[in-house]
Amino acid sequence: MINEPINFLNKDVKVYEIATKEILFFLDEKESDCKRFCAKRNISFMPSITGKNVYKYDQIYNNFTEFEIKEEQKVDDEQYIFDNRMLDSFKNNPVLFVYSKGSLKGVIHFCDYNRNVVYVYVYSVLLEFERLLRLFLIKNNIEENDIFIELQIKNESKIKKRRSWSSLWR
Repeated sequence: MINEPINFLNKDVKVYEIATKEILFFLDEKESDCKRFCAKRNISFMPSITGKNVYKYDQIYNNFTEFEIKEEQKVDDEQYIFDNRMLDSFKNNPVLFVYSKGSLKGVIHFCDYNRNVVYVYVYSVLLEFERLLRLFLIKNNIEENDIFIELQIKNESKIKKRRSWSSLWR
């Protein structure tokens, strides 16, 4: 019997837990090596050593173009990965740059969400939802059969409405 829900959400996942921290920086004197590195790994962005600019690699023209890293491309390493600001940043930017105390520490791509720590977190959220739902049902004396009956009644009602509407067109 469930007395109280167990809180599995003792911690949210933060950017530093899924970001790539081992990054290579673009260097003018090593541009040809940087091109090979990007082409071999299908990477499009290399940050500058200062952390203020990024070099975007164009595989078609085999060259780099320098851009300033915009504020919307910067995320704090302590930020939660499901924070709305974080998710909004990914809408326009395939790669975000991870900073800690103003210093560039890594990069994060949306595919970095494909990590075990994220799966465990999402599973924990679903498990907590299920426990809370069961607790609600128990406290309100609702049994599984009651839910099935309610769903069946709603489904039959929808079918009747469809039949009545379809008869108007005959």
